[in-house]
Amino acid sequence: MKSYFKPDRLTQREKDKMCSEVRVRDRYCQKCGVWCLAGGEVSHKKTVGAHGDTAWRLDNMELLCWVCHRIKWHGPKWSKGER
Repeated sequence: MKSYFKPDRLTQREKDKMCSEVRVRDRYCQKCGVWCLAGGEVSHKKTVGAHGDTAWRLDNMELLCWVCHRIKWHGPKWSKGER
């Protein structure tokens, strides 16, 4: 499986390339199914801090619409305006 892990931080170019590959692969939000090829946000399924090099594998990345991405990190109350 292709991995972008490096002991040091990824360069912006490497991050952009990885995100492009995920967008082309997924095309739709992996939670709600809305089309988000251009406006979607690439997110880790497993966190970087807890999973080290496996966090940067392409099979650990998913495309989410901005709403699902916010709900994932801020909880379901975010979507109801209870910020």
